Amino acid sequence: MNYKFQVVMLLLLPLTVISQSVLGGYNSTASGHSISMDYNFNKQNIDFGFGFGVNLPTRHLDEGINEFYNKKLYPVKTHEYFAIKSYFHRTFYEITNLKAFAFYDVQLRRSGARTQMYLGNRYDSSLIVNRPEDGILYNEFILEYGPYYWWENTIGVGMDISLGNNFFIRQKFGVGATMIYGFDKGNNLVNLFGRTHIYGFLAYFGVGYRLNKKSP
Repeated sequence: MNYKFQVVMLLLLPLTVISQSVLGGYNSTASGHSISMDYNFNKQNIDFGFGFGVNLPTRHLDEGINEFYNKKLYPVKTHEYFAIKSYFHRTFYEITNLKAFAFYDVQLRRSGARTQMYLGNRYDSSLIVNRPEDGILYNEFILEYGPYYWWENTIGVGMDISLGNNFFIRQKFGVGATMIYGFDKGNNLVNLFGRTHIYGFLAYFGVGYRLNKKSP
C-alpha cells in the first residue's frame, strides 16, 4: 500500500507545474472520510480543480446502527483506498483577504462498506424498566459488503481565507446525494438491485499554496 501510494504521488507531482495552486485537505462526506491533494485553476471569478484522495476506513461502527451506507466506507484492497474528485467554484463575494463562492463537487470511489447489525434472539422480562422492548436481548453482527462505486455529488458554499501572499485556508460545506452502484456477492441483505442512493453533507477543510504569486 505505501509503495503504490508513493508511486502515484510521484506521478501527480508534475501537475503542480501547470496548476495555479495546490491544496491538501480533509473531506467528510456521506460515505465516510478521506484526505486529498487538489490542483486548482483560476480564471477571473471561476475556479476549477481536480484531485486525488485516500479513503479512510470507518472505525466507529456504533454510529448509525443498522445503516448500510451512511459513513460506512471501509476499503480493504489497495485500489479501494484511492478516490478521484473534481469541483467547480464561482465567486460571489470578495474582499481583500476573503473570497466566498458557491460550488459543485463530485467525488468517485470504489470501495467496500462495513457496519454492525443487531438482531433480537430472546426476551428477558426482568430487564424491563419502562417499555416492553427493554427486555429484548440482541446478537451483534459485523457485516462487510461490496465493493461498490460511490458517486458523490454536492452543492454548497465555501470560502478561501488568505494567510499572507501565498498560503490560504479553504472551507466548504454542502449537501448532496451519493449514487451507489454494484452488486454485493457476499451478503444478500444488502443492495439486491445493483444501485441505491443516500443523502448527506460535505465538510471540507484544506490548506493551499498559490504557485503563481511570489512571496514578498
